[in-house]
Amino acid sequence: MKTRRISSSPPRSFNRSGFTLIELSLVLVIISMITGAIIGGQALIQQARLQKLIAQIKSYETAFNVFFDKYNAYPGDMPNATAYWPGQTQNGNGNGLIEDGSVGGEDVAAFEHLYLAGITPFKPKTPPYTTETIGGNLPRGPLDAQGYRFESLPCSPSCPMSDLYGRTGVSLIVGSLQVDDSDLFGPALTSADAAIVDKKIDDGAPNRGKLLAEEDYASVAGGVDWGDCVLGRTGQNTPATLLTQAYKYNTLNTKISCTLRYFVR
Repeated sequence: MKTRRISSSPPRSFNRSGFTLIELSLVLVIISMITGAIIGGQALIQQARLQKLIAQIKSYETAFNVFFDKYNAYPGDMPNATAYWPGQTQNGNGNGLIEDGSVGGEDVAAFEHLYLAGITPFKPKTPPYTTETIGGNLPRGPLDAQGYRFESLPCSPSCPMSDLYGRTGVSLIVGSLQVDDSDLFGPALTSADAAIVDKKIDDGAPNRGKLLAEEDYASVAGGVDWGDCVLGRTGQNTPATLLTQAYKYNTLNTKISCTLRYFVR
């Protein structure tokens, strides 16, 4: 009679599924590295946009003053523009102010005069002069929904806003279109980005120097107010007495909340 031998070999192991803790840790590290690279890449892209913005601001300052030196008039306000470029543009009223679209569209005509003079490459689609469109009759900037337009302070003989922190003259507005009347005066930068531009191009103070920060009225999309851009500000009125205040950009606010004015003359 044969006896049955009992095998002493270990039982078969079943195939395991899933990740070990080490494998999960490696996956998390890889995901973190990819996320960091994406965020870092976005930051580099934004820095490049701000550098381009600064270059464009300075180029428009140069273009404006080249035009004035050549024609002894402001682009847009030039009273005899049709004598130089008949049938291609409109005359300004020659009062020494670049007035906005609601007055006569000199802010739009300014870019047309610069183009016709061969000073800037942007060719506005005009008329109309009283309706502002970014990329149409106003040049587009490198930031999202951002454009440029010239406007004087005071903005007309009857303009309720006669100065900004006591500053008057011709300014290049860096902004977006308002949601209520399509005027390029809405916010285009976060406070942190506005501070970067101000430090690189001016003195870093939102209420002093050639580059000044302001905000649109409450009708802007997102409901921004002065305090979103500049710490301590509460209203649109900006008399010269506020020039002495130690205002700072509200860099902790991440909303698009700042409109900039760079005074070219």
